[in-house]
Amino acid sequence: TLALAYTLAYPASVAGLVMRAAFLCRQQDIDWLYTAEGAGRFYPDHWQRLIEALPEGDGDLMHRYHHALNGADGDPDGERLAREWTLWEARLSSLTPPPELNVDHNARAMARLETHYFVNGGFLDRPILPRAHQIRCPVEIVHGRYDMVCPPEQAWLLHQALPDSRLHWVAAAGHSSAEPAISQALVRSVKALTARAARAASDNRSARYTPES
Repeated sequence: TLALAYTLAYPASVAGLVMRAAFLCRQQDIDWLYTAEGAGRFYPDHWQRLIEALPEGDGDLMHRYHHALNGADGDPDGERLAREWTLWEARLSSLTPPPELNVDHNARAMARLETHYFVNGGFLDRPILPRAHQIRCPVEIVHGRYDMVCPPEQAWLLHQALPDSRLHWVAAAGHSSAEPAISQALVRSVKALTARAARAASDNRSARYTPES
């Protein structure tokens, strides 16, 4: 989301993009992760745990977590909720996650950042997708076929909107860049983008060269 927003705002500063797991930050994309009608239908046990971790209160799950997570640092209940929030996404990120996931190293920061941005719609003044056609630099998109965090529709729509993009589906892979097939596809895409950028630079030099008569 940030890469796309930055490129739209400062196109001259971006020569090309390699993107993993496209996230357009539409309300429907946020709702997929944090309402009962989305990913919770595929992981009902994990969804139930995420809900039951919250104390009773008013508002939807997103706003209640956001409010609870912004208490004093070191609050034991805040730490517990941060772990539950981060574990929910971690459990969805890989097709075969390890039986024991430890998110203690980044749970508080990740939970606070995500809820802060999501309750504010990503701080986007305008939706990304209707403007994506303005991005003219080469773009390589890597997306797991079974990404449950960022449903693959987003990568497809983005690819259709971007004039100079290539979409690489990764079979039998989910969301996490730690999945071997995803990381390998990212390495290939970086090499491909480097080659495309080199060709473009060569073409630009050739177009600027005017032989003497």
